[in-house]
Amino acid sequence: MIYQILDLYSNSYGIVMWLIGEKGERKSVFRRFRPYFFIKTEDTKALKLLKRRFGNSIKIKKTRKKDLIDGEIQLFKIVSDSPAVYYKAVNFVKNKKEFQESDLYNLQLTPSQLFLFEKRIFPFCQLEEICINGKTLYKKIDDYSTTDYTVFPLRIMEIKPETEGENPNHTKYLPPLIVNFEGSSLIFDNQTDELSDFIKKKIPTYLSYSTEISLLFQAC
Repeated sequence: MIYQILDLYSNSYGIVMWLIGEKGERKSVFRRFRPYFFIKTEDTKALKLLKRRFGNSIKIKKTRKKDLIDGEIQLFKIVSDSPAVYYKAVNFVKNKKEFQESDLYNLQLTPSQLFLFEKRIFPFCQLEEICINGKTLYKKIDDYSTTDYTVFPLRIMEIKPETEGENPNHTKYLPPLIVNFEGSSLIFDNQTDELSDFIKKKIPTYLSYSTEISLLFQAC
């Protein structure tokens, strides 16, 4: 079975991938992931402070990487036990004066971005589902050089306000919303529960809505 990566995001424990098959079938796959960042420092006290704060939920390893300016440099790789720990460790390092003189790498990256980079995968990358010793695995069959390939069928639902262009901050009530789906248009007039049930029933592959829609819901 061949799938494409439709969506990918992190939760507290790892990475969730939503896959779409050749006939439109969808499935979610969870993978444990330990995101990481790098610190270049001579201050071992700062590293000990980090280790005391997070204990066994992080690992600190010496490593070497190539820098565009300085060539090969020695770094400390901070491997967190989960995305939840990763975010806490990143905030800790950013806000502690002990790390102000350190060179920090990868702190701006999300666990999802790190996962994509490490696994060398990308949105709509094709994966082959294989079974080895009763375990289901997904083998990448695309590469970054691919520029011409087919996207499997998508069920796209578009939501937009009936009257566009209004300032959401000046809206007291949710205006009628137009939902376009599979060649049909429906109007939901202040029927948020009905709209939610409709989305759950139809299960679109891709939900399209503008920033204006998000602001409208916040304003109301």
